[in-house]
Amino acid sequence: MTLGRAAGVRAVDKNYEVLVVAFNAQGESPPSAPITVYVGEAVPTGNPKNIIAEALSSTEIKLSWEPPEEEDKNGELLGYKIFYRSDKDPEGSDEIEVVGAATTSYELPYLDMYTKYVITMLCFNPAGDGPKSQPVLVRTRQDLPGPVAKLRFSDITMNSLKVIWDEPPRPNGVIQGYLVTYETAQPDENFSKQVKQKVTTPYLLVTSLEEEVTYKFSVRAQTVGDGPEVKANVTTGPQEGSPARPKDLSLTKTVSSVTLHWRNSHSGKGPILGYYIEERKIDSDKWSVLMKTETGEVEEYTVSYQNLLPSTQYEFRLITYNEYGISYPAVADEKIVTPSKRFLEYGYLQQRPFYHQTWFMVTLAAVSIVLIIIVIAALCVKSKTYKYKRKVLICMTVHDCV
Repeated sequence: MTLGRAAGVRAVDKNYEVLVVAFNAQGESPPSAPITVYVGEAVPTGNPKNIIAEALSSTEIKLSWEPPEEEDKNGELLGYKIFYRSDKDPEGSDEIEVVGAATTSYELPYLDMYTKYVITMLCFNPAGDGPKSQPVLVRTRQDLPGPVAKLRFSDITMNSLKVIWDEPPRPNGVIQGYLVTYETAQPDENFSKQVKQKVTTPYLLVTSLEEEVTYKFSVRAQTVGDGPEVKANVTTGPQEGSPARPKDLSLTKTVSSVTLHWRNSHSGKGPILGYYIEERKIDSDKWSVLMKTETGEVEEYTVSYQNLLPSTQYEFRLITYNEYGISYPAVADEKIVTPSKRFLEYGYLQQRPFYHQTWFMVTLAAVSIVLIIIVIAALCVKSKTYKYKRKVLICMTVHDCV
């Protein structure tokens, strides 16, 4: 309509289509694009009251509220708008739900598990939207966790390894721990058994495994329950890229130690980082790691008898390692018997510096006592001499006075 025709609109009309026409003595211009204007009510000045948000489950939140005060509605309410977003994306755009004016509760579905949401509301009437309410924070409940990530293995030796994983990208709750399960991949009546172990760290050092045997591992994260398992297989012993077996391992014994000598072979795909020195008692069938060195490439290493049991027969083997894994072990042909405890103690005493040995300590103590006696005697003599001289001086003074 033009300005000149506005008086003809009925008073009961509330929505008006307005356009503008310019005119002069020559006539009217083409009209502007029309716009719709609402007349008769204002936007609400209040917002929903007593908003309560409650988590119904890990994916649902229930909202309840009361309408604004009557004087704040400024007309007939058409409904409410609910704005919500995850705190994981504070700069993201809000999701919006619209409900009717008669509604005073609503359930938000399909939410992320164990996630905090920021929720605001407003009411609207034909004139537009009212102001937003203060934000309400609520977290959905915990649920089962997602799968762990990047299950892998490191420090693989002939009979031990470290299994490592990353926390689930979707923990869906507070991680209480992890359930690690492992067993041999192929059934073996001699040593096949399933082992389950709970840990709170994202890794586990597993020992007492069989040599060159394939094991299957699975890991589950735990919150209010167990998440899905992630599986991987690994074989103990050398891996692709490992060094070759050391050559010509021999032993040299002394009174207090045994020295291992060898020649290094090909280092594999990476440089030699160090060695595992393992021992086995003659009455045992299990090898144990005595030392793990980080010396780089060397060709001898000395083991003190203090690190072994006395009067015990041992055999030794040597394993090279690089960043890819370990070599096959080289076993020394010769076996050794460690000295008795008394001999070890005596030998240790003989190996100590002279100032740590008993004869030196006893001599030092005796000399110290003699020196102390001499000092005390000298002080006593000096004291008596001083008193005598003072007495003579007093007597001479009295004689002169007389």
